[in-house]
Amino acid sequence: MRFLHVVNVRWFNATAWYAHMLCLGLEKLGHDAAVLGLPDSPPVKKSDNAGLVTYEARLNSSSPLIVPDSIRRINKYIKEYRPDVIVCHRGEMFWYFTHLRYRTKPTWKLVRVRGDRRTPGINPLNRWLYNNAVDHIVTSGEFMKDVHTDGLRVPENKVSVLFGGVDTDYFRRDGSGGERVRGEFGLKESDFVIGILGRFDPVKGHESLIKACSELIKGGRHDIKLMIAGFDAVTTEEDIRRILIEHNMTEHAFFTGRRDDVPALISAMDLGAIPSLGSEAICRVGMEMMACGVPVIGSRTGVIPEIFPEQNIFEPGDVDSIVGCIKDFSAVTEHYNYITFSERFADIFMR
Repeated sequence: MRFLHVVNVRWFNATAWYAHMLCLGLEKLGHDAAVLGLPDSPPVKKSDNAGLVTYEARLNSSSPLIVPDSIRRINKYIKEYRPDVIVCHRGEMFWYFTHLRYRTKPTWKLVRVRGDRRTPGINPLNRWLYNNAVDHIVTSGEFMKDVHTDGLRVPENKVSVLFGGVDTDYFRRDGSGGERVRGEFGLKESDFVIGILGRFDPVKGHESLIKACSELIKGGRHDIKLMIAGFDAVTTEEDIRRILIEHNMTEHAFFTGRRDDVPALISAMDLGAIPSLGSEAICRVGMEMMACGVPVIGSRTGVIPEIFPEQNIFEPGDVDSIVGCIKDFSAVTEHYNYITFSERFADIFMR
């Protein structure tokens, strides 16, 4: 089958990653996958580097001077590529694809993927569109499926939950790499390393995790070391250093900076943590950690409670709850493989 993925994202975020892994998996399975995205955007460049067919259009603009050109390009690309399925990963220009699907009765099917926390408007127009102009809806978690089946009254059989998947040939346990990383940062074998990996942003919950580790150390857990891996975003490294100083954590925490050896970095951890205060519609980092054999604890937000053991779930921002999870967590890990993810996606259209 031929799949055209509309990935009009300005940066390579979780939504773009979800689409990219799906494209790679479909290609591995013998299908054809192409990407339509924004000009010179990271998703298009990454797809192009991976050998995928790519197209570009200014899909996110609502300017009356630009929209006609986007429509012309969409029509041209559909005619050239001849897809069996068009998959929209964002809402911009989705209205035009629904228009084509309903008004022109093409042979291709239309799929809307919901891989972020933004919900569709619950109104009569959307109820009609999703029931009449969309062939299938894929959500990255049950929490989003309910919005469509309950709010938009879409039949259960038109909505599928697919968590996503990582390349488990790349993200796998790297014992020697983990030992190398631990040695690089002067960690002892007896140290218990808790790792947080991702951009520096208040929504990622760094402060609550630092407070929890501080409480444990006060209580006698002097073996705890907090690995902070990531890069400046809304928050900076300096901001986090101030929080570490405030909670007497400077001797028990370290920053890794940007790294290319992420599987080795994860393999140096004894426990991964996703203390996010919101978001996490797709928990990419959690999947990567588990693929490397590292147990993960996380907050009850987004898809996290659906992919981690219940024992490893804490309330967002609740320091006592985080402390409890660190003291008593399940070592169970799931492997969310991108090939299985893509097989399940393709199966929707083989029924």
